[in-house]
Amino acid sequence: MRFPIALIWALGGALGAPAHAAPAPASQPAPPASAPASQRAPASQPAAEAEPVPEEPIVAPGVAPREYITIIEGAPRSAASAQTIRDLDLQLRTRGSPNDMVRAAPGVVTAQHQGGGKADQYFLRGFDCDHGTDIALSVDGVPVNLPSHAHGQGYADLHFLIPELVERLQVYKGTYFAELGDFATAGALDFQTLRRVDRSFVSAGGGMLGSWRVLGVGSADGPRLHPYFAVEAGGLNGPFEHPERLGRVNLFGKVTYDLFERGVVGATVAAYGSQWSSSGQIPEREVAAGRLSRFGAIDPAEGGATARQAVTAFARFAPVPGDEITATIYLVRYRLALFSDFTFFLRDPVNGDMIEQDDARVFGGARLRWERRQTLLGGRVLLTSALGAEARADDIHLDLWDVTSQNGQFRQRLGRHAGQGNDDDVREQHLAVYAEERATIGEHLRLIAAVRGDYFLFDDDRLGADPATGAPRSSAQAQRFLASPKATAIIVPRAPTELYLNFGYGFHSNDARVAVAARDQPDRMVPRAIAGELGARTRLFERLDLAAAVWALYLQSELVFSGDEGTFEPQGATTRYGLDVEARWRILPWLYADADLALAHAEFVRDSGNGRAVALAPRLVYSAGLTARHPRGWKAALRVRGIGDRPAIEDGSLIAQGYTVLDAFVGYERRRWEVLVTVENLTSIGWREAQFGNASCVPRELQTDPRCAPASASRPGVPDVHFTPGNPVNAQVTLRLWL
Repeated sequence: MRFPIALIWALGGALGAPAHAAPAPASQPAPPASAPASQRAPASQPAAEAEPVPEEPIVAPGVAPREYITIIEGAPRSAASAQTIRDLDLQLRTRGSPNDMVRAAPGVVTAQHQGGGKADQYFLRGFDCDHGTDIALSVDGVPVNLPSHAHGQGYADLHFLIPELVERLQVYKGTYFAELGDFATAGALDFQTLRRVDRSFVSAGGGMLGSWRVLGVGSADGPRLHPYFAVEAGGLNGPFEHPERLGRVNLFGKVTYDLFERGVVGATVAAYGSQWSSSGQIPEREVAAGRLSRFGAIDPAEGGATARQAVTAFARFAPVPGDEITATIYLVRYRLALFSDFTFFLRDPVNGDMIEQDDARVFGGARLRWERRQTLLGGRVLLTSALGAEARADDIHLDLWDVTSQNGQFRQRLGRHAGQGNDDDVREQHLAVYAEERATIGEHLRLIAAVRGDYFLFDDDRLGADPATGAPRSSAQAQRFLASPKATAIIVPRAPTELYLNFGYGFHSNDARVAVAARDQPDRMVPRAIAGELGARTRLFERLDLAAAVWALYLQSELVFSGDEGTFEPQGATTRYGLDVEARWRILPWLYADADLALAHAEFVRDSGNGRAVALAPRLVYSAGLTARHPRGWKAALRVRGIGDRPAIEDGSLIAQGYTVLDAFVGYERRRWEVLVTVENLTSIGWREAQFGNASCVPRELQTDPRCAPASASRPGVPDVHFTPGNPVNAQVTLRLWL
């Protein structure tokens, strides 16, 4: 009887998530891998006919790398983007969740905390992007980031995405791309789903930590009509003393229709629902003293429930030779109730500090792009002109409650939390236009110039009375327009070596409630980012691909974690600089090696008295792997990934520990079936997946530590690193059958 609950959520059941809601169902996705070439969809069109993107796709299941990685004439390529063998990065990795695919992007780190139904935490280019503040995520061009979210600006939950349906992943880094707008400060990831599925299949798997997952994909592919439908269900308990009891259901359908030789229209429908419990972050001091297990909990009542339903329509066609028009329109309904406890008994020594963050919204929008290609000077110059427009509107209701699970209660509401986010109706509108000109001059020079204009309208209708004073609360509007110029030069001294220089303005918007309160401070409403990059790429001996880039970025206003509220607050300006290095080596026709290294330094421009370091900003990120795909059906991979130590708070007195994790994958594939085995954390090290630096109080400290004593007037609490432990060794087995 567990899954009907999650299914109701996925199909749109009201997500008021009462505070006394029952804990979620159990288990976890088991990680399958990609389908055989006979099942994978071919590329819908050659890259030159696909929607223009300023960076090559890194995956194209079932397509030879050199065939697909040809890019549109004049399109810029970032040195940190993927190389020719990058398709294997998805085909031969664990594919049990979108988290597994995000890790394929060079320099990107993800962390899961507070249960498997919450959005991942992302790290990229010296940014702790939180759940999406400084990294833009999209699926088929539809934005995933949610502005003015109850839990954090730009919250981007990808758990509605079924990994096996991803055809490719486009990776962007920096602020240099005209089609990228809000949240694309550090970069962006765009997942493209399969255009068609040639063969239906079913898969089932499970393993350690109480995980299981089933998936069915049905297809009725025809000459011009290409429909398919997928159903996914899974669950997880995890290694915790108080199981996560995660339950998840995903439904997805897509249909495309070929109108003529260079035209296609289509639509997608999707529904997702999830419920879970969580052990949350635990204080390092309690584990070090032996009073708490690594997999224990101070407040095991954390967790939540979420649901998402979406419809999308899209079209791409060429009205005349040389022209191309693409259009997408979407409508999404979203719900979340999230129960968090970051400080335990710091604010309330009797009932505890748990909060409930509720987000209920409907948002919709459209994207349109027109592109024209023409030659000049007898074909020596190729010009590509593009115009684009975007529109999005969010209608949001936000609530923030004080909750207790003490004295036999379970998520019992105590009243509205004092501060922002109480009974707010927020409306946010975003309009954007951009123009781009790309010129390919002979074989040795490509130039790109673009400008983007963005307009934001923030409307915060604060309902009811202030919980602290009882006074009526004011409502207000704010608006801002900003222009973002961008430029790129690519020099090809001798093919295949490329040198490139990028420059561009970008931004991330702040929460509408912050923007309204900061109407006279434009840098706090929509902070600007200015970035530049210098790099090179080459290919040696037709086997070795190398790329490197040095970059720098300035951001007007940083978002800093607030443990009391469980949100991020705008602070001062920051600067960042770093180095990205990437290598891909084809050792044998069936054996590949790859390695990525990302170094970054981040600091506040001004020292506010507690140091200039940016908390949790990654300084060192690395990954490497050895991948085999033998013609006789065997496939395997051995991968290492890690992140270095970094400051947990600005003054560096608390350190977030780094880790190095080894993962393995092996599979055997035949025409009608395949079996896959994945092992996460092969050496079973003790590592910390997510970490935060903040003050807290636990019950025993209320009597022994003066910083937590009830008689204390200020109760500053005990500063500490609070962490979510990473999984121990975790083996999964998956069997797939093609129908």
